Amino acid sequence: MASSDCGILATALPSIVNASVSCCLVAGVECSGTTVTAVNFSNRSLSGSVPPVLGSLGSLVGLNLSNNSLSGSIPAALSQLGSLYVLDLSQNRLSGSVPAELANLPLLEILGLESNALSGAIPPELGRTSSLKYLRLHDNALTSRIPDTFGNLSKLVTLSLYNNQLYGDVPKVLANLPALQFVQLSNNYFSGSVPNITSATGEYTYDKRLSRWSCEPAKPNRMR
Repeated sequence: MASSDCGILATALPSIVNASVSCCLVAGVECSGTTVTAVNFSNRSLSGSVPPVLGSLGSLVGLNLSNNSLSGSIPAALSQLGSLYVLDLSQNRLSGSVPAELANLPLLEILGLESNALSGAIPPELGRTSSLKYLRLHDNALTSRIPDTFGNLSKLVTLSLYNNQLYGDVPKVLANLPALQFVQLSNNYFSGSVPNITSATGEYTYDKRLSRWSCEPAKPNRMR
């Protein structure tokens, strides 16, 4: 409902959305009729935390809050956005873990969380996000193995994990992903051999720059 959606945006992001004006007239907001369907507030000098109330925008297909100064954790409430195709929170100051609840987004195709300060493990649950095509988690401080469950991501085209603190073997199951075309794994602590990841549908690029395929980890370059 129009007023409800605009009210949510005005509450969540009052520095951009004025409660006295229809949010559908605000640059970066897309509506279908009077229902908010997309929010693109990239590079809008936003600060503070990501408002959990955004999870109430039930018809949202795209949420882009990239290239701001947002901090704190990623709210699990965003997993309520059952129509979401794109979630881009990259290039902020977000910390904490990647919420496993994001795997509950049945239509999610693009997940961009790169260039933050996220830590902890990559949730194995993301492997059940069957619609996922582009997964960007690079430039964080993630510390885990690559989940074997990623072998279920049959539509995955891009997997970008460079500049983290990931370790262990790169799962051989990645070699079986039919759509995978672009993989970036450099500047981590991987060991063992590199699986022969090839794509039946396009060119495969493996970025070896600064890769460490040994059991003797060196401190990754944390440059932004």
